[in-house]
Amino acid sequence: MYKQLYSSLSKALSSLYVDLIHFRKPWRKKIIDQILAIKKERHFLLTNLDAFNIARLTISTNKLSGAIVEIGAFNGCSAKLISQNKIKSKEFYVIDSFEGLPEETEIDRQSGFKKGDYKANLEDVKAYLSAYENVKVLKGFFPQVNSEKLENLSFSFVHLDIDLYAPTLECLEFFYSRMERGGVIISHDFQTPGIQKAFDEFFSDKPEIIIELMEHQGMIVKF
Repeated sequence: MYKQLYSSLSKALSSLYVDLIHFRKPWRKKIIDQILAIKKERHFLLTNLDAFNIARLTISTNKLSGAIVEIGAFNGCSAKLISQNKIKSKEFYVIDSFEGLPEETEIDRQSGFKKGDYKANLEDVKAYLSAYENVKVLKGFFPQVNSEKLENLSFSFVHLDIDLYAPTLECLEFFYSRMERGGVIISHDFQTPGIQKAFDEFFSDKPEIIIELMEHQGMIVKF
């Protein structure tokens, strides 16, 4: 019955250029259950597929040395998902301005982003993540603020969700040389002109290939 229903629904959606994805494997269901639980708690901006990618990449890079960092935390939902899936000993830096987005450029306005979007509360996010070990929540526009705390570290996994061209480019410049071999940098909003421009410019003379994922993400694996 399930297979027939899935097949019929999948065919119908395909005609609309929409795909149907199921997560019935036990290790996938566990992650989706985490995502759905977070979505009941607060407004999670990532789609299920975007969030699933974040969780799986966290797990996949757990075997590497180096810290984890997220730039652009908003209300802490994706940071909680990462915290649930990282090994306890890994340091995880959660960084956000907590003042909303900085000044946008013209290329960012094309995507509808504007200064002050996604403002959140520092103490609320700290409390939300307080149950997890080795998680540090820092305030400030990175890398202008807090870069001195990270400059001597290496990284296994970097999640960028900054929305804007210039800050994304600055973060790529900061983290690239500090990535462990096999480490991953992934960015949300990769479908927007600003984020694509930042990645294309930075990696134009690098050996890594840019991998566009379904939905709203793009990533690289450090050689």
